[in-house]
Amino acid sequence: MPPLDRKTAETSAFSFLTRNVLHESNHCTLLGLQFF
Repeated sequence: MPPLDRKTAETSAFSFLTRNVLHESNHCTLLGLQFF
């Protein structure tokens, strides 16, 4: 596997994880705001 492809795959996975974490954070924040 060429380094560039592997780097791209890792970057994509990282972006995907980051998006999920941000989405979860926003969701928790919105839930928190509803309670307070």
